[in-house]
Amino acid sequence: MDFGASALVSIAKAILDYISGRVRIDAGYHSGLDDEIHIYNESDKAVAIRYWRLVWRKTVRRFPPKYEYEEQDTGIEGWEDHFIKIGGKDKHILSFEAPYDFNWNPPAREGQKLYLELYVGKSRRPLRFHIHEVYIHKPNQINN
Repeated sequence: MDFGASALVSIAKAILDYISGRVRIDAGYHSGLDDEIHIYNESDKAVAIRYWRLVWRKTVRRFPPKYEYEEQDTGIEGWEDHFIKIGGKDKHILSFEAPYDFNWNPPAREGQKLYLELYVGKSRRPLRFHIHEVYIHKPNQINN
């Protein structure tokens, strides 16, 4: 009986260590005077983001879903400018004020969504966060 109880405790500790050791990141767009993207590290340990980029997602096919991604030019050059280290329970702000500002609602992108891709640690696949959806206001035309 003692062996069974200690095995269960060991398994529970292993699961807890696995869950608490994973990276928990969130991101969001904040508009105002300056367009900013806030990246939140919700885990206890620091996170190294090797590279980030903004991409537009366009739906090519609805079923089965297929998407194309096109990178948004931010004017930021080099890998060293894209490296970010965020401490545990901390945040980092990506600010897109001049000279890095761009049109967040270009008419050619209507219906497309802007995503932030983060390449964390040694991962080859990015974490994608939906940041912004293009909405073009078209007032109703009244013919007289």
